[in-house]
Amino acid sequence: MPTAEQKIAILEGSQRCLRHGAASLIPWFGLPYAISAIVRRFQMRAADPEGWNPGRRCLAWGCALAGLGLIVNLAAYGLLLAWIQAAFG
Repeated sequence: MPTAEQKIAILEGSQRCLRHGAASLIPWFGLPYAISAIVRRFQMRAADPEGWNPGRRCLAWGCALAGLGLIVNLAAYGLLLAWIQAAFG
């Protein structure tokens, strides 16, 4: 069983994953947040191998939003590159 400090760190990390996953939906600015949310998910999984995490829903939603944010950002970058190529190519 994790200590009280570890429990707090696990809960805060799960909430941070959710916040970064939500922020990853912002086109052009969300890519670092998406990467951060995915990395945070793996860190929280490794932080407690016993599986104690009441914030696992936040962790799951954060990772799902980060995946969607990656798609949104890659599409935004693709559209920007297509526009640049059409305008200057």
